[in-house]
Amino acid sequence: MNDGSFRYHHVGIPADMRVDCGHSFSGYGAYRRGCGNNRYGIGWMRYEDDGRVPELLKKVPCLGSEADGINEEIRCREGIIEPDSQSHGVTVAFAEENNMPVELLQFTRKISR
Repeated sequence: MNDGSFRYHHVGIPADMRVDCGHSFSGYGAYRRGCGNNRYGIGWMRYEDDGRVPELLKKVPCLGSEADGINEEIRCREGIIEPDSQSHGVTVAFAEENNMPVELLQFTRKISR
């Protein structure tokens, strides 16, 4: 999809520091702090060693973008996490682009930051 339907949402930076005070992603062993509480969408991520997260996500910052039609987008790229909905109103998938993880978020309802 090269139709301009991507909008910057956040950047997730892997960190060894404790980030449990934020949001956890059940079943993935991933924890986030930040993203929604600063104007630039900067978030710190911590991953459990035995979590279901690919090594690329554990080591390389991830760019989060709002996208329309993420299922189609994943088919056009190397998907590293298939579409999943951990929060009501948003579907998330991860793809790899130029050796960088990209998080694609498709919102079905308005979510405030």
